[in-house]
Amino acid sequence: MITRTAERRAHAAALARQYFYERSVPLSTLEEMSRDPGDPLIEELIDLATHEPPTSHRAHYERKYWPHVAAVLEQLDLGDRGTLPASGRWSLMKVAGLAGVALLWGAMAAMDLLNDSVNDDSTGTHWAIFALLAAAAFPSVLRQYLKERRRRSMGKQPQSA
Repeated sequence: MITRTAERRAHAAALARQYFYERSVPLSTLEEMSRDPGDPLIEELIDLATHEPPTSHRAHYERKYWPHVAAVLEQLDLGDRGTLPASGRWSLMKVAGLAGVALLWGAMAAMDLLNDSVNDDSTGTHWAIFALLAAAAFPSVLRQYLKERRRRSMGKQPQSA
């Protein structure tokens, strides 16, 4: 017996193959599938298609992007048994590296601002304020990473069958 989830996944996989291989389906057609939420595999597929990098950078496309697309397509082909691939685009190393850079940049900016206020010099304050704002934006990157990890750990199966 074929369930509604298996049918939706088979349809999504067929459309995705037409989009990625033949380029005969527009992105808007894939995005229309997001109106019926609840399947993490289909949501991941739409997210991957929406954020597809330019194919002009062939090596990056084939090494970093395409393996994840292929893994999602494989899982869609499994129907009800398919689960969301464990690895996403945000690795723990990427987030840790960004955290280190943001903290270092923010500390340097704070020291520069403090030095300027002590010396009553305002020549370097513009870059320092920008650096502090950029460092302050880091929690949103961390929040996105944690949201993706939570979705991957809890959303292995669709919510409705």
